[in-house]
Amino acid sequence: MKVNFLETAEQDLIDVYRYIAVENHAPESAERLIQELEQKTVKMLSDFPQIGKRIDSSENIRFIVVRNYSVIYKIVENQIFIMNFYGAGRDWR
Repeated sequence: MKVNFLETAEQDLIDVYRYIAVENHAPESAERLIQELEQKTVKMLSDFPQIGKRIDSSENIRFIVVRNYSVIYKIVENQIFIMNFYGAGRDWR
């Protein structure tokens, strides 16, 4: 199944990168984390699209946890749309 990142998810990853790179003065760690989040998310969802727990049964919105980030996604026909990445400290419900 094809995995697509919506603009909101891309912005979330940019925000995570900026926080770690700037606030924690660790750009290399930020880069590794973003790559790992993207790779693990794509691999997991392309192999097992139904793996996530349903959030909204009518729209088929689900979430998985990758490291300590909740990944919110939606399945539409034969595609997956990643909507958001939320860190463990952010309330997404």
